Amino acid sequence: MNKNINLANFLSFLALVFIALAILTIKTPIPSLLFLSGAVICDILDGIVARYFKITTNFGVIFDSFNDFFIYLVYPLILIYISYQFFSPFMIIAMIVFIFTGVFRLARQTNINLQNKKFDHYVGLPVVFSLFLLLTLKNQSISLVYLFIISLLMISTIKFKKPFVEHENN
Repeated sequence: MNKNINLANFLSFLALVFIALAILTIKTPIPSLLFLSGAVICDILDGIVARYFKITTNFGVIFDSFNDFFIYLVYPLILIYISYQFFSPFMIIAMIVFIFTGVFRLARQTNINLQNKKFDHYVGLPVVFSLFLLLTLKNQSISLVYLFIISLLMISTIKFKKPFVEHENN
């Protein structure tokens, strides 16, 4: 049997289906947020399942990062795009910076994950925090500031402890 066909990767596949449905229903808030929640839950569970059952694969690491791109970077940007009538040049720059720094952060973390299966921290702010951007949608100025702050933190070298793993004492 193909080692890439396992429960963790099935959960990643479900996350991809949920985020696709969330994006397709983005103009209807309740269904979209429910689908987004399903994507986030599957994204959390795939890593927990992979580590618990020791079924982590390189394919799964890359697939998870691919899903993270859509869940935590693309979805919030689409929501910002449809939420505002007017975009200042600063907002456009902030959105471009956000997507580039988010992709950089995902690529860097995926590389770390592929090299070392036993890491207990993230380097740079995890992209999951981009979902807090949804709380700023009422005010474009706050969204703008948040985009720049989260972008800087994502490409930082600050170490954030990874939840659901045993941490080594330093």
